[in-house]
Amino acid sequence: MKDIVDGLSNTIMIVEVDEDHAVPWTQPSDWAFDPEHPTRGLGGHLMSVFLACFADGSSLSISNRIDVETLRAFITYQGKEVVKR
Repeated sequence: MKDIVDGLSNTIMIVEVDEDHAVPWTQPSDWAFDPEHPTRGLGGHLMSVFLACFADGSSLSISNRIDVETLRAFITYQGKEVVKR
């Protein structure tokens, strides 16, 4: 946790993904962030949002129309970006 310099409340640890991008919880694999299509694969039960859990334990419903730079800032943990929630 000490390596997360962007702050625990500004760093996404877990995201909801659709069935095509889901990874069985028993496998050592993750959803991959695609800078060209940053929201590809995100979402599941609701088409317009995805659920995200942050390093501080909080959760948030995030619009699939989120600004790319904001999403990138939430996903990185050492980018030193300032994100307002």
